[in-house]
Amino acid sequence: MSKPKVALLSSVATAVVLLLVVGAGWVALKAFDGVGRDELWQECSTDPTASGLQGYCVVVSRYPATPVHSERTYLEIAAVHDGTPNDVRFVAAYPFLAADAGARLDVDWSERDHRIVVTDPRSGASATYTARQYAGGREVPASGSARAARAAGCEAADMALRSDRVVLVTGASRGAGRGIAHGLAAGATVYVTGRTAADGADADGYGGTVAATAAEVDERGGTGIPVVCDHGDDEQVAELFARIERDHGRLDILVNNAIALPPELPGARPFWEMPLASEVRLLDVGLRSHYVAAYHAARMMVRQREGLIVHISSSGARTHMPGVHTPPYGAGKAGSDKMVFDMAQELRPYGVTALSIWPGLLLTERVRAHLASGQDLDGGTFPPAETPEFVGRIIDALASDERVAERTGGCFYSSELGAEYGVTDLDGTAPVSRRGWLGAPSAFARTHATYAEYVASRQPAGS
Repeated sequence: MSKPKVALLSSVATAVVLLLVVGAGWVALKAFDGVGRDELWQECSTDPTASGLQGYCVVVSRYPATPVHSERTYLEIAAVHDGTPNDVRFVAAYPFLAADAGARLDVDWSERDHRIVVTDPRSGASATYTARQYAGGREVPASGSARAARAAGCEAADMALRSDRVVLVTGASRGAGRGIAHGLAAGATVYVTGRTAADGADADGYGGTVAATAAEVDERGGTGIPVVCDHGDDEQVAELFARIERDHGRLDILVNNAIALPPELPGARPFWEMPLASEVRLLDVGLRSHYVAAYHAARMMVRQREGLIVHISSSGARTHMPGVHTPPYGAGKAGSDKMVFDMAQELRPYGVTALSIWPGLLLTERVRAHLASGQDLDGGTFPPAETPEFVGRIIDALASDERVAERTGGCFYSSELGAEYGVTDLDGTAPVSRRGWLGAPSAFARTHATYAEYVASRQPAGS
């Protein structure tokens, strides 16, 4: 054998041995991972569980630093068989605060979806943790548990959002946003944004302030927080989300509603006779601002592995109503629907749902003013209308739906969601769908990520 071939074979053999040594070393390090675990606090329940376990123990454990991990503290649920905790543990996906370790805690564990809710009786503050299931140091699939699958980075889980939600409704000093904030108020902390801080300061004359909307949220059993914010200013929007992060450390629902509607309807004027600045601003505060807000919200929701992003869209995404919609309005709504679809594909593995809602004709201050002035919005036959608060009630129902993730990426008429969830308007009536008149909401196709995957999918099985 020639010397070059011998040298080549020797190099390959050396590389293989090196890989084996490194692999064995890593396995050895992982074997020691968790050794020296110190239980800082434990409380056990003897109540039987749905799967026949005799009970479970809640444990706050501290694991020492290893070459693989730094020192960390976790909240764990240990299943109990034969009176003692076994080696199957449900471990909080995020490190538990060491400052709370050893304190008396109230813990509610849902075995079905592996949600751990911890309440500190001293302050009444609560935190929700996602759990992963481990046995003997290795992660095991929890059959039937979408929550555990999501914690492991799989497809979106079936789980409703917490009831004490932190919500942001943009463009809520009046109109749709104001009513949506009303519908989401009960038990929630609702941030409401808008540019109007004082009565009479609005440019269009329709009234309303963020402070007034926040006070109305309080009256409906929530905590309203007014924030003056121009959603056309990225720095103001960034500071808004930084404030929510500082104050609450989480965001459960974002409702992208803000839109800079021109003060007048086009009427008989074609788009080239409309003021250019106000028409272009429709895309800045509407389509573009929706993306900026969703960008910041996603960073928080992905970290907490749950959340709901809702875009308030319109049938204008697929239809043109002369005298009412202009091309920038339709383009903005169509783009918003597609944006939601695309975001949903990337958010899906993290348990975050994104969707669009198409309300019917909303009885906002603007619409009421147009009707009072005699403007013809309906061709002489007034279509069924709904209140903005009805849309808020729909979003609340979505957030309470354990299977809301199945809707991610979709566009839905508010009236049809209301029929599915049994939600009615303020007067107890059920708004009528406009599908027969205006057609189906926007729909987009999920495709294979690459052409190679598509080709492979077309091959006969076993070929």
